Amino acid sequence: MDLWESIFLGGILGLVVGSFVNLALERLPLMWGRAANQQCRQDENLGERLCQHLREGTLSLAHPARSFCFSCGHQLRWWENIPVFSFLCQHGRCRKCGQGYGTRTLVVEAGHGGVYALLWGVIPELAWALWISFSFSFWISLGYLTASGVLPPVGKRPILAMLALIHLGAGVLLHIRWQNF
Repeated sequence: MDLWESIFLGGILGLVVGSFVNLALERLPLMWGRAANQQCRQDENLGERLCQHLREGTLSLAHPARSFCFSCGHQLRWWENIPVFSFLCQHGRCRKCGQGYGTRTLVVEAGHGGVYALLWGVIPELAWALWISFSFSFWISLGYLTASGVLPPVGKRPILAMLALIHLGAGVLLHIRWQNF
């Protein structure tokens, strides 16, 4: 694979991962929030479909499988869910109700695409490029969720500290394994 192919593939993967990170950053605070049902009663921007998922406890990263507007419940079609492109074509708004998605969506998707493209262009070994790219996504997500108060600091939650150690250990194993080839 030549340099431009690596950059292109890295950028495309970054856009896709950035789209998933956005989904996680939107849904995890609602799933883990202590007062999610109370938030439904107070926030008029949260639609009935979202509030129903929260009441029933059915909102997760995998369910519902396709993205939907939190305001009106409109399930996004495939062409409304193309990272960055759809956001720009729809001017950052739901096609059905006109509610804005927020600029974080664009920043996270485009940022991931750019960082992944850069990393894949700079790092010649594909395994390292993948690991460092996914590390970026993991730490950005963890940092955002901690800074927004959804998760306590890593030192105060042993499972998060364990995840961080496993993640770093995987990098060390990757390094050892890669040098043996």
